[in-house]
Amino acid sequence: MVWMKKRLYCFATFILALPTVLSGSVPGMPDEIVMSAGFSTDRGRRAVHDVPAKLDLTGALGFVVDFKVDSLSQFSGFDIHFKSGSGWYCVHFLPEKEGVFERIFLPFKDMKKEGEPKGLNEIERVRISGWRAGTNDATVVLRNFSFADEKAIAAIEAAKDRRPVLCPMPENGEFRAFWCHSAYGLQNGHDWDSSIALLKRLGFNAIIVNFAWPGVAYYRSSVLPEYPRIEKEGDLLEQCLVACRKYGVACHVWKICFNIGWREDMRMFCKKMSDEGRTQVRTDNKDGARWLCPSDPRNRQYEIDAMVELSQKEGVSGVHFDYIRYSTDKACYCNGCRERFERSLGRKIARWPQDIKGDPDISEQWRKWRVANITAVVAGASKRIRSQKPGVKISAAVFSNPETAPNMVAQDWIDWCRKGYLDFVCPMNYLNSAALQRATTQMQLKAVAGLPVKVYPGIGLSVFKKDGCDARRLSEQIVEIRECGAPGFSVFNFDKRALDALPQIFKNEAGGIDK
Repeated sequence: MVWMKKRLYCFATFILALPTVLSGSVPGMPDEIVMSAGFSTDRGRRAVHDVPAKLDLTGALGFVVDFKVDSLSQFSGFDIHFKSGSGWYCVHFLPEKEGVFERIFLPFKDMKKEGEPKGLNEIERVRISGWRAGTNDATVVLRNFSFADEKAIAAIEAAKDRRPVLCPMPENGEFRAFWCHSAYGLQNGHDWDSSIALLKRLGFNAIIVNFAWPGVAYYRSSVLPEYPRIEKEGDLLEQCLVACRKYGVACHVWKICFNIGWREDMRMFCKKMSDEGRTQVRTDNKDGARWLCPSDPRNRQYEIDAMVELSQKEGVSGVHFDYIRYSTDKACYCNGCRERFERSLGRKIARWPQDIKGDPDISEQWRKWRVANITAVVAGASKRIRSQKPGVKISAAVFSNPETAPNMVAQDWIDWCRKGYLDFVCPMNYLNSAALQRATTQMQLKAVAGLPVKVYPGIGLSVFKKDGCDARRLSEQIVEIRECGAPGFSVFNFDKRALDALPQIFKNEAGGIDK
């Protein structure tokens, strides 16, 4: 979940209201570019517009361009590519508004290379790409390309809107939660008692805390390997639960599934799992040993048992699935997967794994089989928890687009909602844009309409662009989620950025809050 590996982009943009200072137009670039995205009929992954342009970018700090998109929800992001020789330079960005021109700074220091570009002094073509997120047509307009100098950048910085909207926390049953990735709480001078006390003063009524990975549990466990420092520091989950009971905050325990973990030294555990044939094998030659294979019955039972054990802890309000998916569409292709898939298929596969992609019938069966492997964990844990601890809520952090998630990572969370396995979902809408948060939330609420589940959209405070606008973006997105009619929201992550942003948007009678 964190850092949205479920597709997160590194937003290399600064966005502001017009006008500002520019350093002059770019010779060779047209005055205006109009790109039409015919997503209603074209099923391609992106819309593309190429412009022949002989440019020398050597020493330039970046481009400034006025950008407008009429339907931001149709796109997951934009790229500007610069072709040089046999390769490209690329800058990725995502605007924050729709239907109006915004001035966007594209810093060349954030360029990525694709292939083997010849050099910044030999640019021969500029390509605008808009990556598909929807199925409706859209239009993008770019104009006033200019090189940015230090004066232009300073003007951009000065013009940023950092003003947050005040967000009252009404007593209306709204679910207001923070994900917390640290088993120690807020830290930064806070223990669990002061962390939960602060959360309560801010008006939040729930916390979703990461206490469990396949490779480590920060509590007394008979299923997962215990954190080595428990003997000295105590059961960290119990410390959190004591504080939550004291201040009346619901504690949902966040369990990362299949991803073995990166917090502690997991090399020995990874080796043990690998030696037992329980880790993933990828087709892109990347190491899959830090992920458990979801088709292995031992791993599925392991995850189910861990979730059930957590649900038994006294005072736990809910258990929360995360990384409940495959790591990528390029995994897993281990020998165990081949054996188990061939058994389900009822025949051998001649070329493994080539026929998975090459044979349409096999490809569809493979997709369904992968989805079933993940759903089996959610269903298995849900049925046992519903039976043994019916008051414990079951939830999941999920990819934001329910249409693409089954194909990408075998996560069919709409099916989980339809079958009543979950009480609520927190789609990871980790977006810089309030307009895109609105469109995404509306799409998700429509997708679950009539199903026995609640949607609490996730806001990616800790993955916002680091440009001093955290409080504004957070407050704007809370407002948008409320106006969409969602019954609550969850914010990622309870850390120093939250500590800095929250006092600006949640005020007490004295005009502020104590950190």
